[in-house]
Amino acid sequence: MLQRPHMVVMDEDRAVKGPKCTIERDDLMHCFTPDLMIPHDRRNHPTIEHPLLLDYGFEMDGVRPGNISQLSGFNRMEIFPDPIVERFVDGRSYRSGDYLTINGKYLDAAASERDVQVKIGDELCNLTALANRALTCLPPDPTISNQLQYNDKPRVIVKIGGMNYDVGELVYNSKESDISPQVLVAISVAILGFHEDDYQKCALLIRDARSKLNMILLRLEGVDMECARAKQQNRCYE
Repeated sequence: MLQRPHMVVMDEDRAVKGPKCTIERDDLMHCFTPDLMIPHDRRNHPTIEHPLLLDYGFEMDGVRPGNISQLSGFNRMEIFPDPIVERFVDGRSYRSGDYLTINGKYLDAAASERDVQVKIGDELCNLTALANRALTCLPPDPTISNQLQYNDKPRVIVKIGGMNYDVGELVYNSKESDISPQVLVAISVAILGFHEDDYQKCALLIRDARSKLNMILLRLEGVDMECARAKQQNRCYE
């Protein structure tokens, strides 16, 4: 019975072994790719446009049967830059019902939405959009959450594949602790002398923009990545 399977990636003149695979059943096992530790000053460092193409195989109980990527029907593994996730500066204030946007780089280079998880404290933030430079999720509502309360400061953790990023604290503001869009519109109406119909139109526009703008922009940015996602099964981060 197979006891110690590992994925092995050939990078130039070295063979890099990953952590032990998990055997699910006789015909299925899950393996993490090894950490290649590619130096940033390397001449052929991976980029979005030009990923590294490396051969790979598996080590079975200390025996390496061969290079799988050279077999018919298999491709070489594409290696992309690790994702970069920007931390919040002095925390991030959040109002219930809004979307949370987290900026970064290479976020979807080798990942799809199913590979990304955002947690706020112990609860999931429902992912709604993923693009190269940002992701958007809808945080849990503190009014129905058993874990979160207004004015709490839970930590936000982004998980992409096997990598975790501590983004910082998220401050849940209560509805009374911040100026609502309706109040802002009312102030504008008083200053500019809008009619009541104008007020209603502005209120609707601001309310819709707060909840939809980030998601629309992210989906537009992700259009040009569709072709690359078609080869998702052969990709991994460095």
